[in-house]
Amino acid sequence: MPRHTDNLILDLPGKGPERVVLSAHIDGHHLAESAMDNGTGLAAVLAVAAELAPQIADFECGLRIALFSLEEWALAGSAAYVDGITEEERAAIRLNLNLDSVAGSANLTVLTSEFPELETWLVERAAMHGVSLGAHRPLMANSDHYNFARAGVPAARLVAGFDEPESNLRYLLTPADTRDKVACHTSGLRLR
Repeated sequence: MPRHTDNLILDLPGKGPERVVLSAHIDGHHLAESAMDNGTGLAAVLAVAAELAPQIADFECGLRIALFSLEEWALAGSAAYVDGITEEERAAIRLNLNLDSVAGSANLTVLTSEFPELETWLVERAAMHGVSLGAHRPLMANSDHYNFARAGVPAARLVAGFDEPESNLRYLLTPADTRDKVACHTSGLRLR
């Protein structure tokens, strides 16, 4: 039986035509609640959007909130989005920051998709706010940032517990991916 699903896109315009795409995937797996993968990313994107919405018109770049479907099925939602936009739209994207599985450990890592300048910029900005951010440079096809990176758009994935076998991220894609595994680790991180 054929099925249909949509990506959810919201634009918060800035002063100019360029934008940052803040993304998360909204689908999960049938094994559990998908609390970490990716309830945490969705919650974080919505919190950032709510915080920035009143101010974004004063920023040079706008913010596009992209909530992708079918990430768990070969990144199909973000692939359809990236492949479906014009070259002009793609060129207007300064950055894709993809939030996927951002809780379950107090340690955050940014997967920078072979964009070394982006890696430096993100790590430095986090440090300016007192946040230690790990970095992993090789391109990884493990979430929606991949489709932006393969199209030449600077893209990164923020993830908790990267290379931490004992973190709660070990429960991803298992029946134990439940909300009791999502611990609030703020490490002093604030949006303001």
